[in-house]
Amino acid sequence: MLYPEVKTSTGIVAYLLGILSAFAVAGTLFRLLEPLRTGGMIARFFARFWIIGSFYFTLGAVMAI
Repeated sequence: MLYPEVKTSTGIVAYLLGILSAFAVAGTLFRLLEPLRTGGMIARFFARFWIIGSFYFTLGAVMAI
């Protein structure tokens, strides 16, 4: 066996953390996309700039680590 067996308690904690982080990401995206639903052209431009910029910042930070 290459890897040790995962304990049930560890699996439950990992599952709960995954669910919580998924809800956090969904809530954050909902708030970030709000200007796209309600704003004019300039608000939409800045919202897209903010979302794409934060995506690339996160990607760059993960690649640097």
